[in-house]
This record gives sequence, structure tokens and C-alpha cells, in this order.
Amino acid sequence: MSKNSKKQMIIIDKLKVTYPDGTVALHDVSLKINKGELVLVLGRSGSGKSTLGKVLSGVIPHIEKAHVEGFINVAGLDPTRTDITSLSRTVTYLAQSPHEQVIFTYVRDELELVLYSRYGEKLEDYITKVVKSFGIEHLLDRRTSELSGGELQKVLIASIVLAGSEIIIFDEPLAHLDPESCRDFLKIVKELKQHDKTIILIEHRFSELIDLFRENVVDKVILLDNGKVVDVFPGENVLNKISILAQHGIRLPCNLAIATKFNIEVKSVDDDEILRLILEKDGTSIICKHEDSINGKTILEIRNLYAAYKRSGLRGEYCWVLKDINLTVTEGQIVCVMGPNGSGKSTLLLAILRKVPYLRGTILIEGAKRRNLRGYVMYIPQNPDLVLMYETVEKELLARARLSSRSRQEAYQKIKKIADMLGLSGVLSKNPQALSRGQRFRVAIAAALVAEPKLLLLDEPTVGQDEENVHALGSILRSYVNDSGAGAIVITHDVNFSIEYSDKIILLKDGKIIAQGTFCEVFSREEVIKKCRILLNKYTRILVEKCVKPSAVLHRSLLESAALAC
Repeated sequence: MSKNSKKQMIIIDKLKVTYPDGTVALHDVSLKINKGELVLVLGRSGSGKSTLGKVLSGVIPHIEKAHVEGFINVAGLDPTRTDITSLSRTVTYLAQSPHEQVIFTYVRDELELVLYSRYGEKLEDYITKVVKSFGIEHLLDRRTSELSGGELQKVLIASIVLAGSEIIIFDEPLAHLDPESCRDFLKIVKELKQHDKTIILIEHRFSELIDLFRENVVDKVILLDNGKVVDVFPGENVLNKISILAQHGIRLPCNLAIATKFNIEVKSVDDDEILRLILEKDGTSIICKHEDSINGKTILEIRNLYAAYKRSGLRGEYCWVLKDINLTVTEGQIVCVMGPNGSGKSTLLLAILRKVPYLRGTILIEGAKRRNLRGYVMYIPQNPDLVLMYETVEKELLARARLSSRSRQEAYQKIKKIADMLGLSGVLSKNPQALSRGQRFRVAIAAALVAEPKLLLLDEPTVGQDEENVHALGSILRSYVNDSGAGAIVITHDVNFSIEYSDKIILLKDGKIIAQGTFCEVFSREEVIKKCRILLNKYTRILVEKCVKPSAVLHRSLLESAALAC
């Protein structure tokens, strides 16, 4: 059957979605999606991508309240009028934040519920097959509350595969996954497509989706901006649309970004011959400094740290997540912690906060063991909703700004400055919960920065952020630690962010530090990066070979904005 003769599974005509605060998230959206199509939805943070997924799945208006106008037909059903239980048998939605979708305390119960609800039985063999495909069989008896964001994301993706719905909507499924896990997920997507499932993939991480374009499995790309459809085009035409994607804040692979900047034709999505030529032509060779050359007062010192959770149902047995961790963070230093899902990255931040049940070792902040961390440490978790408490963004920022300000006027000056830098000026009067996840995370980061802590702990801050906001965040973080003499630990899977903004990179694997140093010291060790499931593109490998930071190489050239997009 040809694509044109396939049954239309989703029809939308003049869709408009308005949230209770008056924000129009989608306006005049009209789309058609055929059965068995893989559709990629792209757009800036706050462009309406998640809202579209929530309307199609019935989350809006049944769970999240909003006024919906226009015609919507999803496999013959109107999601605004069909009860959510009946609709879920046809369409399944993976929320942007995995923490919002977990029901049960244990992983096994979470997966068994899906099958029991659909088939009336648990089907243990089927569960075993699916969890093995994601490499999460060891998590079945773990508490969901103790999992990392990446581990939890894998569990929820597995539950959606188990549900077997005809239409599957993934909202930023790659957000918390390490690079190898991203590849595993894309294999699952291709398998689902082979079974004629209709798949809507909402993503920011365009670079990680290149394999889908290379293999020509993306049927359609939908580009949103400011709640409107900017463009709809077949996936096979992506090379002709690179310029418009760049204009709308999509983070392109570096070869395509550079080609777009200089209007150079590329033969394929992974045509990267231009990279070495341009870097060598630039001729700059600034060696990145060794971490030991970074002088300054020690902000954080960790000695022989061990951290554990109790295993479920087993008396006296513990799951040791961190083992003999030793590290320091000095004034003006940004430390990026990387490693595969489940390696202990998030647990490291929780241990610094003393939020892990079982701890051994020493944690010193400015040379002292501190029980009260108020004024010293600010933490932004993977789920920003855990730290957002006020009814407006302005009140959220003001509550933190007052902690470090001598007057209300000074607090407001800080709020204005940070809101302008993070693109939040237009949402100060809005409720944080009415914003996209990317915007909520920026609110949480802004709230942390205006408090002026000595140590910032950020857990995957680039998740859900578009190109412009990723670089705004990195620049602000760099300026903050340099100007205030603070330190920062950033958990991330984003190789390019870590190269551009970190002073030191730490690689974790199975709870142990297996490498630390500058990016060229760490990423030049092939066996180590392979163990940690880190994938380096050709551009990154060239930077490692030359041991130069991209900002240093490109600072004096027109390539800066293009190459930093990779």
C-alpha cells in the first residue's frame, strides 16, 4: 500500500488551545497524519509541541485543563469528548517528565499494571523480553523513586511498548537517555514502525535523530513556532529545510549548521568533509588548560564517599550506588559529570544534599561539614516542579532573590537581569506550572542564580531547551561562577555543552569515577568513553585531537554561531 493510500489516523482542523491564564498555546493548527507514519515534531521551547501531544492523547482537557476549539479526530475518536480510559486503548502518551507518569512504588508493578489493564493478565514472558531490549531487567525490583531520570525514562518507554496502542506519542523521550540508550530507543521506534504503529516523536535533540533520516524512516516533519505550524515536509526533504530549522532554534548537527551558515551544499545528513577543512583553515591552536592550573579556594571537597539505598524486600542488603568518590570543586569552576544511565550521577548531587538514606565518607563545603546548606547550595533537580512553589514566576524569583539582597529594589534588579538573560521576561506574571518543561527548568535555574549560592547543583539543565537557551544557560553559568567565585556541578549527557562550558569533566561508571580532567584529557581515552556509552562525532574528535575549546577556536571567526550549534 502506498503512503498516499494509507488510512488517515489523525485529522486536525483549525485547532486552538487556550490555557486558564489566557495563554494561547496552539492557534489555527491543521494537520493530517496517516496510519503507520513516523512524524517528527520540532520547535523552540514553548512553541506548543507538548500541548499538541497532550490534546491528541486526551491529557488536555481531561487531566490538564485548557479550552480546546476546532476539529480533532484521532482514529475515529474525539479526544476532548472520549473518556481518557477508553482513549488510552488507542493512543498512548509518554509525558515530557518521566516523574509525572509513574504510579507504583516498584518497577515490576508499573510494568505489570500495563499488561493487566490491557489483557487481564501479567504476561511475565513478554515483560522479560521487553525489559531485556532496554537493558533494564536489573531494575525490576527497584523502587521507582530511587531511579535516575534516564532509568525511569526507559521503564516508561518499556511500559508504552507493552501497552501496544495503535498511536504512540513520545514527548522528548531522548531527554534523559545516554547516547547509547538513545540508539537503543531509535531501534525500538523503527521496530514499532515496522508493525504499522503510528508514531509522533516530539524532540529537541535533532542531532540524535540523524539515523532515522539516514535510513529514510521519518515520513513527515512538523515545525511549530509560537503555537502555529511553520512548515510540514516529508522527511526525505530534510536537507532542503535545514535553513528554516536553524532559523527556528533547532539544534542542528555541526556539519549541517556550518553548511547552512556558509550556504554550502551537503550530499547527505552525515556529510562531514567540511569539518576538518574549516578547523584547520582557522589555524588557531589554543590549548585548553589543565584542571590543576585552575587556582582558587575550594568550594566543595568530597572524600571517600559511599552512598546506598536499601534493596526492596531484602533485610540488611543495600544497593551501593556510589563507591569511594573523591572530587573537589574550586571557585570559578564548572564541573560536568557524565556517564551512562544509572551510573550514580543524580545520586551524587543528592548525597551532597544529604538526601540519600545511607552515606559514608566526608563532604566539606568551604572547609566545613555543614548540616544547614541554606545560603551555600542551590539544587535544580531533573524535575523542576519539585522546587517551584509560587503562583507566579516573579514571586518564585523574588522569594530567592530576597535571600541575597539588601532591599526589595535590589532583588527586583536581580530578577530583571536574570529574566532577560534566560528569556523569561514575558512570563513573569504567569504560573510556572502553565509553562513548558523547558521554560519551567529555566525558572528553576533563575531562582537558584538570584539566591547567589556558593555551589550550584544542576541535574541535566539542557533537557527540553532549544539551541538559543542552551547557550544562554551556559553563558550565564560561566559568568556567574567567574564573577561570584562560586562553583557548579552539572549533570549532563550533552557532550558539546560539557566541552564548551566545563573546566573539568568527571566520568562515572557503576558508581565509581573512572576518569576526570579537561575534555581533551578525558575524551582522548577511547576505552573510557566507550565504557561510559559516550559517542563523539567527527567534529568533537577533531577538537580533542587539537585540544582546543570551540569558543577559543571560533571566537574570532564567523563560524562561532554555526559550530557551537553541533
